[in-house]
Amino acid sequence: MLKFEWKDLPNWLGVYPHANDVSPEERGWELLRRNPHYIRCWKSFQRWNLKDKWAFRPKKQPEQSYEGWLKMCWLEGVVPTYQPVEVYLARKWGLQRLLDPTLAY
Repeated sequence: MLKFEWKDLPNWLGVYPHANDVSPEERGWELLRRNPHYIRCWKSFQRWNLKDKWAFRPKKQPEQSYEGWLKMCWLEGVVPTYQPVEVYLARKWGLQRLLDPTLAY
């Protein structure tokens, strides 16, 4: 496993001369869009064409009907939730919607 040390990274505030003049939202986006996990999430969302897919919590099995999934939740005492994958992923990252990480603020 690669050991990551923050002290080994260059000071990004020095790289961007206007960094002290940006809003917290802009600074947050500039950091998030460089996050390798967010980039991978965005690429997977695009590659697998998940725009019209739904996220079920707890997970719904592919062969399971919607009614069967609801019954399973009820029997296990779990509150069922479902939402579009795009909304689920955006909330995971603290966004209102998923954005292409190649876009500047």
